[in-house]
Amino acid sequence: MTVEWLRVDEAASLVHLYRDHADRNEDQDQSYRGRTSLFKEELQKGNASLKLSALQVSDAGEYKCLIEDKSWYDDITVHVIVEEPLQVIGPEAPLVAAAGEDLVLPCFIKPSTSAVDMTVEWLRLEEEASLVHLYRDHEDKNEDQAQSYRGRTSLFKEELQKGNASLKLSALQVSDEGEYKCLIEDKSWYDDITVHVIVEVLGSHPVIRMESYDNSGGINLVCESRGWKPEPEVLWLDREGATLPAEDTQIHRDTEGFSVKRRITVYESNRFYCRLQQKHHMMETDITINKQLQVVGPEAPLVAAAGEDLVLPCFIKPNTRTVDMTVEWLRLEEGASLVHYYKNHRDRNEDQAQSYRGRTSLFKEELQKGNASLKLSALQVSDEGEYKCLIEDKSWYDDITVHVIVEEPLQVISPEAPLVAAAGEDLVLPCFIKPNTSAVDMTVEWLRLDEEASLVHYYKNHRDRNEDQAQSYRGRTSLFKEELQKGNASLKLSALQVSDEGEYKCLIEDKSWYDDITVHVIVEVLGSRPVIRMESYDNSGGINLVCESRGWNPEPEAVLWLDREGVTLPAEDTQIHRDTEGFSVKRCITVYDSNRFYCRLQQKHHMMETDIIINSEVFGVCKRPVYIAVSACLVAGLLVTCVFGLILTAFGYKKEPLHVVGPEAPLVAAAGEDLVLPCFIKPNTSAVDMTVEWLRLEEEASSVHLYRDHEDKNEDQAQSYRGRTSLFKEELQKGNASLKLSALQVSDEGEYKCLIENKSWYDDITVHVIVEVLGSRPVIRMESYDNSGGINLVCESRGWKPEPEVLWLDREGVTLPAEDTQIHRDTEGFSVKRCITVYDSNRTSKTQAKCSLRVSNAEAKSRASNEEVVCSGCDSGS
Repeated sequence: MTVEWLRVDEAASLVHLYRDHADRNEDQDQSYRGRTSLFKEELQKGNASLKLSALQVSDAGEYKCLIEDKSWYDDITVHVIVEEPLQVIGPEAPLVAAAGEDLVLPCFIKPSTSAVDMTVEWLRLEEEASLVHLYRDHEDKNEDQAQSYRGRTSLFKEELQKGNASLKLSALQVSDEGEYKCLIEDKSWYDDITVHVIVEVLGSHPVIRMESYDNSGGINLVCESRGWKPEPEVLWLDREGATLPAEDTQIHRDTEGFSVKRRITVYESNRFYCRLQQKHHMMETDITINKQLQVVGPEAPLVAAAGEDLVLPCFIKPNTRTVDMTVEWLRLEEGASLVHYYKNHRDRNEDQAQSYRGRTSLFKEELQKGNASLKLSALQVSDEGEYKCLIEDKSWYDDITVHVIVEEPLQVISPEAPLVAAAGEDLVLPCFIKPNTSAVDMTVEWLRLDEEASLVHYYKNHRDRNEDQAQSYRGRTSLFKEELQKGNASLKLSALQVSDEGEYKCLIEDKSWYDDITVHVIVEVLGSRPVIRMESYDNSGGINLVCESRGWNPEPEAVLWLDREGVTLPAEDTQIHRDTEGFSVKRCITVYDSNRFYCRLQQKHHMMETDIIINSEVFGVCKRPVYIAVSACLVAGLLVTCVFGLILTAFGYKKEPLHVVGPEAPLVAAAGEDLVLPCFIKPNTSAVDMTVEWLRLEEEASSVHLYRDHEDKNEDQAQSYRGRTSLFKEELQKGNASLKLSALQVSDEGEYKCLIENKSWYDDITVHVIVEVLGSRPVIRMESYDNSGGINLVCESRGWKPEPEVLWLDREGVTLPAEDTQIHRDTEGFSVKRCITVYDSNRTSKTQAKCSLRVSNAEAKSRASNEEVVCSGCDSGS
């Protein structure tokens, strides 16, 4: 038969012809030459399919297959769609952007094909390619990303579905300039393109200055700017935008970029523009030259508070009637916005910016005198900025710029959340003026808000005025006087009481302003230290333990039983009882194995805990109840300890149990001294073969000293204790594991744990160390005479820790009444000052006044001798 393949689009063209047992392609269309063939061996089976090799986009279209012999023919039409091959495309021209901007580097697959399952790799092409961004297996893989691109690159993940693999490069840097490769690949295909990035640096805003007058009456203007990259073109233009002839641009390059300068000489009044332009960026500034009339205004910024009315001055000099001119006030931002517009003898504010509506006006009666000043009412913080006043008539115009600074209105601020503290602590109730403004000359009043407000503290005319202070606050309140200068009117309330709980008002006022805030105070009462007692054995061999505490307010949020690792253990429900002393709590647990068990009581901001050690020997030895009277006990091998270490009572066991003992009271010593921290095994038992470990208890325990295997093991000792700790080795035989801490430092203050253990036993105690610092020797000076003939004496000292008690004493050591002690704390410790006034009552005698400063175990004294302060017959008074 005859097989004929035709392309049947606009006009039929021969694709392939088979006749008389051979191909007959003399008339075949040129574009198909050498690319078509039939499957000859298949013709026997009626298969006349055509193979079209090296498919081209132009091959897309309709094809007819016609088969005929002498008595029959038929045909079918086949539609061929040729898809374009995938390729990666991007911009041919370089991308240009300014440093600091974000830049998108385009990269697309064409035709659009999802890149979600592909790998997208962006590389910086330098001597060695560096990784900019890598996307693979549906996520970013930037472990090997170059350091300089960290945190600044991202793909548009939602666009990958459309074949968009563009890269966003944020906060463009000068060093980002160069060539980047975008490579996309999957299992059977890859392609890439190169994108060139140019980073422009915009220089400083151009500045025009009038340099001089020339001999012919012209004015020499200079336009300057610096820090550009690449160098910009500099143009001078007139008001209509026409380019003006000027001198050649002077260009200088340094490490900051290109600096440019261009001069022009002008001979007439006009507005002249200096424009600097790069390929993609432009800056310009302007200057108005008028040899006759000029607009003048304030050179310095105008400063006013939010809420006030402000006049922005603008005048024509010399005084010239402005009634017939146009006056335009503009706000200069990225795009100027209209503030006020006057033309043809009336306001024309249809296009006025919304935020200025109803708040602007001119002084119409003053226009006659050339006064075009603007009144801006009810000043807002957002009004801060630069304003232009432009005045013009048919033949002249000029303008000036006025800078406005809006100060925030004063307001009193404090914490929104309640303040929570424990009874007995000192509490600071914050109260500040914002923005920071001195309150030294203002009145500060703190009130307790009950059914009737009561005075807590009153400051006025530079001193405290607490005559009417509520009785319960007497001697417990103070302001931070040195902080008033900064607007800090916070109140320190000392020795917090349960009755102090409630709301307080801080009111600050001066002659023209006042404001107040309310502070809510919650006083927590910490209950008694929890006590653990062993109540009984249960039938299954466990030991029933009870943890009790009382006197809490509010009730503890949780009563928890924990094991040595801090894991919370299941226990019975907490029993809670309330009486006049507060909340009492009790919680029971049954334990079945050896461990250290902790009972922890916690409120929102405070926590207490105690612990008990159960040794294996106790299980099954005693079957009768054993009661522990205090907070630590040993019963047939049962050791109970408490964080404040009391003696235990033993029942039912012949041998006295071992336990570690130490001081109950804190150890107090002065900085620089050596201190021994006592720790003993009772009854006396050799600790030579045991492990002795001293720890500093902070948020994380740190090693102070470790003795093990008959020698010190201080490789992990905290740095601050190196070379300052030792045990009394000869005393270990007697069970003495006390620690000598040399050259005591202020930072040594805190809690220390002494832990002693051997293979079958351990115990520990906690020792509290207080480090005192003795301040400078007190100095007495005569400050002044008062109006009633008394002499005002002042005693001062600084550098104490803790704060000392300051006393004035007479010759016999009797305490004299004096003013309240002034206390200030800084990085060096507490500074104190106390004043006394002595009066002349008997001219035949002299009074000796002595100032004494005392802390718990130290005292420093200074005397004002007869020769230093002589008061014939003085009486002492305050």
